[in-house]
Amino acid sequence: MPAPRPTRTTLTSLAVATAATLAVAAPAGAAMPSTSGIGSRAGVVVIDLGTGRTLLSRDGNSRRIPASVTKLFTVGTALELLGPDWTPRTRVVATGQADGRTWDGDLHLVGGGDPSLSTAALRALAAQTVQALGVDKLGGRLRVDATTFDDWQGGARTGKAADGDMGGRIGAISVDRGARTTLPASRAGSLFRTALRTAGLTVSGSVVQDRTAAPASATPIATHEGPTLAQLAASTLGPSDNYNAETLLKDLASRDGIEAACRVAASLPAITPPETLVPEPPVAAECHAKAIAAPSATTRSGSLVLRTTLRGVLGSTPHIVDGSGLTRQNRVSPALVARLLQRLDADPTISPVLRASLPQAGRSGTLAGRMRGTAAVGRCAAKTGTINGVSGLAGFCTTKRGREVAFAILQNGGNVSSARAFQDRFVARLAQSG
Repeated sequence: MPAPRPTRTTLTSLAVATAATLAVAAPAGAAMPSTSGIGSRAGVVVIDLGTGRTLLSRDGNSRRIPASVTKLFTVGTALELLGPDWTPRTRVVATGQADGRTWDGDLHLVGGGDPSLSTAALRALAAQTVQALGVDKLGGRLRVDATTFDDWQGGARTGKAADGDMGGRIGAISVDRGARTTLPASRAGSLFRTALRTAGLTVSGSVVQDRTAAPASATPIATHEGPTLAQLAASTLGPSDNYNAETLLKDLASRDGIEAACRVAASLPAITPPETLVPEPPVAAECHAKAIAAPSATTRSGSLVLRTTLRGVLGSTPHIVDGSGLTRQNRVSPALVARLLQRLDADPTISPVLRASLPQAGRSGTLAGRMRGTAAVGRCAAKTGTINGVSGLAGFCTTKRGREVAFAILQNGGNVSSARAFQDRFVARLAQSG
């Protein structure tokens, strides 16, 4: 039987002046690092993943600005709802039919919120499209459907305007992150038209950007599948990619995201297989109908999906309004971050993906240059978070004692360099003796 959870230590008047903070002490045999130097507007929590016990909590329930630690909530929610195998898709559908060597109808390029979409991918999709059509000429128009997202190119911090710290212009069909354009969907249409012509299809007239979604009755022609969510998790968390994170947040509320989440909840594959030998159950059609009826995804609607999902998972609602953590409006407690890590790590399909995606102390991602030569190397992986006056670090350690722990440190209002020094010292000692 584990020992009872220790009670809070009664602070002396001398300690009150400097602490207002020390909380749960570690059980016998677990030496927790000192929290000295953490700062007055900061908190830290350590949880034993084997027993579920809180080993340390200093101001653990006070909500702080998490900065890019927010990305744990974004990626975690996506993994929870969509599963590691989900992929964002860019599709081509058509109205009409072939009439000899001409396609008598329109082609629709349908964006699906793929943050990795590239010019090369569009060219491959165009070649696939021309081959599938089996014609030489498009009799109708080439149309671009970017309606699965709204027209905001930034996140909660800048709204419609692009955010210089985002690393791109967000869009349902933003090629090469919207580089060299202020109108990502228009550029995607132009690039696709050129690629279709190169592949042998005559396309006349200008590209039309639709204000409404492509007809649900349109014929599927070709599909480009982006990276799996497991791959996107790694490319988002490792380098702390703001563009990926904000796109994923909108994906949660997008038509494809809604359909995938519905299918996963019904124990179906996240994406409808292209060729299904066995008819799918009626719920699959219900999921598709639900997706078709959905409005354009917004940062706000994606945040609502995140908060609603995690309220049910964690029993508490994180105040998250963007996907990347660039905004200062987000507020979460170290205890909630640690609980999120605990929950995700308990899922056998999510845990290996999450752990492999996090920066490794002294080795990779945003931690490549930190904690080198300490016990944390090879034992700890964590998500960093930094904006002006804010620093955070949250992740996992396998201590030298063999204990598996989750930890979360959030520091606001101080010097970022000093905060990082505390984090590195704390995590290295946690790995050494925790």
